[in-house]
Amino acid sequence: MNIKDLLVIGEDVLDGKKYVGYVCGCPTCSKPNKDDKSNKNRPQCLLTGYNGDYGNIKVYADTLEMYN
Repeated sequence: MNIKDLLVIGEDVLDGKKYVGYVCGCPTCSKPNKDDKSNKNRPQCLLTGYNGDYGNIKVYADTLEMYN
């Protein structure tokens, strides 16, 4: 399996929009931002667009879906 096969759909913590891309759930990327209005009780991670058209969008990790 290749990392390019692991595309997911993630829900933006700020506005709830859905984005498709690759995620990082390392300890640094999964920390909630102090000043945003996200739900700090839900796990978070960063998502980067698969075409590079956007990046570093904070998404909730508990609602990630695999994208075909």
